[in-house]
Amino acid sequence: MRATFQGLEAAKRAIFTQQSALYTTGHNIANANTPGFSRQRIDFKATDGFPTAAMNRPEMPGQVGTGVEAGAVQRYRDTFLDMQYRQQNTGLGYWSSQAQGLHRMEEVMNEPSDQGLSKVLDQFWSSLEDLSVNPEDAGARAVVLQRGQAVAETFNYLNDRLSVNKKDIGAQIDNTNFGVNGILRQIHALNQQIGDIEPNGYLPNDLYDQRDKLVDELSEHVSIRVSYTSSGGNSGGAAQGKATIELLDANLKPMAFLVDGKVDQVNQVKVQMDDTKNHVVSVSVGSFAANGNFNAERTFDMNQFTSQGSLLGHIHNFGYTTDTTDPTNQNVEVKGNYPEMLDEIDLIAFNFADAFNKVHRAGFSLEDITSGTKTNRDFFTGMNYLPPVDPMDPNEVPVIDPASLKGFAAAIKLSNQLSNNPERIAAAAESEATPGVAFSGNGRNALEMARVKDAMMSFNGQQTSVSNYYQGVIGNMGVKTSEADRLGGNNLILLDSIQRNRDSVSSVSLDEEMTNMIKYQQAFNAASRNITVVDEMLDKIINGMGLVGR
Repeated sequence: MRATFQGLEAAKRAIFTQQSALYTTGHNIANANTPGFSRQRIDFKATDGFPTAAMNRPEMPGQVGTGVEAGAVQRYRDTFLDMQYRQQNTGLGYWSSQAQGLHRMEEVMNEPSDQGLSKVLDQFWSSLEDLSVNPEDAGARAVVLQRGQAVAETFNYLNDRLSVNKKDIGAQIDNTNFGVNGILRQIHALNQQIGDIEPNGYLPNDLYDQRDKLVDELSEHVSIRVSYTSSGGNSGGAAQGKATIELLDANLKPMAFLVDGKVDQVNQVKVQMDDTKNHVVSVSVGSFAANGNFNAERTFDMNQFTSQGSLLGHIHNFGYTTDTTDPTNQNVEVKGNYPEMLDEIDLIAFNFADAFNKVHRAGFSLEDITSGTKTNRDFFTGMNYLPPVDPMDPNEVPVIDPASLKGFAAAIKLSNQLSNNPERIAAAAESEATPGVAFSGNGRNALEMARVKDAMMSFNGQQTSVSNYYQGVIGNMGVKTSEADRLGGNNLILLDSIQRNRDSVSSVSLDEEMTNMIKYQQAFNAASRNITVVDEMLDKIINGMGLVGR
C-alpha cells in the first residue's frame, strides 16, 4: 500500500530542489560581471517512482512519482568554442605583438615628415648645390657643415631610438616569459584543487572557470592544446578532470608538455638569449630546481620553436638566430624586424659616408688653395681604415675595414678637422687647364658631392642610389606593418565573433536569471502549498475520522 506520508516527502524534495535552484540563480546574478564566469544550472532529476520492481512490491495499477531531486550543478560551456577561441587568440597575440613593435619603429623612422632622414638629406644636398654656386661664401659653407652635422645626428638618433625600442622589446620577452610561467603554475595549482574535490562526487565549477580563464590567457602567448584526465574516485560524468596542456608548433603538432595532468607535473618555459642580451638563441621547456638552476627537458633552437603567440611575435621583433654553428653566438646572422632595420640604417649610413668622403677627398678646400698643399680630408668619420700597404705612398687610396659597417649609424659624425672650420670644405675641383691647381671660385666639387644623392652604390648586391634604397627600406617597413595590422584585425574580428558565440552560451543574462528566479519561486511556493494541503488531509485522517455519531 502507499505510504501515508509520501506526499509530504515529495513536497519536501520539491522545496529543497527549488531552493537549490534559487541559490544557484543568485550565484549567477552575483557573478554577472565576473570575468570568465560561466552561468550554472541545477540538473533537475525525477526521483525513482514507487513502487520499485521487487518480488514483494504492492499491487498497484502503476508507479507513482515521488518527486524531484537536484542532481549536479553544471556549467553552460561549449568546449568546441573554447578551442576555436584559443586558436584565434594565439594568432591575435602574435600579430598584435608584431604590429606593436613595428608601429614603434614607424614612429622612430618618422617618414614622410619634415624631421625624417629623407628631408634632412634633401636639405644637405640643397646646401651643397648652393655652395657650388657660391664656393667662397662663408655662410654657405657654414650651412653645409650644419646640414652635414644634422645628417650624422639623424643617423645617430635613428640607431639610438631603435636600439632603445629593441631593448624594451627584450624586456617584454622577459615579462611575457615570466607571465607564461606564472599562468602555468596557477593552472597546476588549480589542477591539484580540482583533483582533491572531484573524487568526492562534486563539480568545482568556479575552479573550472578560473582554470579556463587562465588557459585563455595562456593561449595569447603560445599555441597550446588542452585535454583532460579523470581525477578518479567517485568523479561524476560531468567532471572535467585535470587539464593537460601541450605546446604546439606552427603546424599544430605537439612540441612538449607544459602541464601534465596525468602525472601531476608542471613545466616552465625559458627564453635563452646570448651573453650580450642582443638576440634570442633558443627556447627551453623544463623545471627550476630548488637552487634556482633550470633543468631543461627539451630545448628548441629558433628553427624549431615556431609556436605562435605574443612570445614568438616579440622574439621576431627583438631578434633571433637560427645559426647554431657558432657556440659563442657572436658571429651569426641575426634575424628579426629590429636587427634588420638597424643593419639597414648602418648600411645606408656607411655607403653614404664612404661615397661622400671619396668625392670630398678629391676636392680642394680654401685652406688647400691658400697654402698650395692639397690635404685629403674625410667629411664624415666613424669608419676604421685598414693599415696602408705602403705607408710612404701618399697616393694610396685608404681601404675601409668592413667591420666598421656594424654599428656605423651610431658612430658616424662630422669630421673634427672640419668642425668649426668651414674653409676646409673641399668645394673646388682641380682646374682642367692647370692640373694640380684649384681656384677658390670653383665649386665643381661641391656639385659632385651633391650628385652623390643619385650615385649608384651597392646595397646587398643591388645597385641603386641612397635615396631610392632608403625609400625601399621605408616601403618594406610599411608593408610589414600593414600586414601585421591586417592579419591582427582579421584575427580580432574572428575572435570577437567567437566570443559573442561563447557569451551566448556561457555568460549571465540578467533577464533570463530574473525569469528563472520567478519560475523557481513559484515552484517553491506551490510545493509549500502542497505541504499545507497534505497536512490538512493527514489532519482529517488522524483527527477527523472515527467521530461519526459522537
